[in-house]
Amino acid sequence: MTNKYAAMYYPDCYVDSPKALATYLLLYDEIHLVALSDDARNPTERFSKLPPYTTIKLMTKGREEVEFLVSASEIRVSGDSGEIDMQTKRTLLFYQFVQRHKQLIGTTIFFHPHLWASAVSRITGKLLGDGLSLEELSRFLTGEDEELGAVAAFQANFPSIRDEALWRIVPTATKIAKERDLILISDNSDIYAYALDSERYYM
Repeated sequence: MTNKYAAMYYPDCYVDSPKALATYLLLYDEIHLVALSDDARNPTERFSKLPPYTTIKLMTKGREEVEFLVSASEIRVSGDSGEIDMQTKRTLLFYQFVQRHKQLIGTTIFFHPHLWASAVSRITGKLLGDGLSLEELSRFLTGEDEELGAVAAFQANFPSIRDEALWRIVPTATKIAKERDLILISDNSDIYAYALDSERYYM
């Protein structure tokens, strides 16, 4: 069995350019991405089994609920959503990316939970299962455990970045790339040169 040639995409949670995605699929056996959702329970499997529409609900500034229905071909909205902020737009486009490429998820495209979600899932599982030591709880609450520590380090190194999605995606992507020996790739020429702490990681 030959070794698979795999890459980790960042700093976003989906590949916006169809041309870039097509190129990646030709070059790599696997494309890995960081899931934007807070569900840490095997996002690859969950996304591969989504129904044809993903329902996303949000509250407007006027405290009215707006519902979006996201499919591979369209995004429908019920009610007046007003101006859509960047975080909402990114979420909608992320799930549309998932819907469009659902047939590749689990075979060529793989998703990983972001570090915050992983840390919360791990702590919650121990609380409900085998038990959580005071030391582990203390490290979690003070942000000193491995997952939260990586996020905190990224925030400390790049204080000008105030984007919560980047806080989730970039430290997760770089950590997974190093652990799994994946190549970091991006088609975004505007991103900072963070995470390029080794010549083998490149954009």
